[in-house]
Amino acid sequence: MSLNWREINAILEELTLVGSHIQKIRQPDIQTLILDTFNPGTGRERLLVSLESGAQRLHLLKHTP
Repeated sequence: MSLNWREINAILEELTLVGSHIQKIRQPDIQTLILDTFNPGTGRERLLVSLESGAQRLHLLKHTP
């Protein structure tokens, strides 16, 4: 099941991306991106974007993959 625009919007509202800068983009496999971001207010965060069939997700990572 894929994420629709409402689900993506709800996820983005929970993240502190305003004022953040992408420092690094990694692609561990063909269906996954990891965005290393920095925000002066919250520090460094890693955002996982997975487009894996049947398991699409978008969330912050707590640990380095």
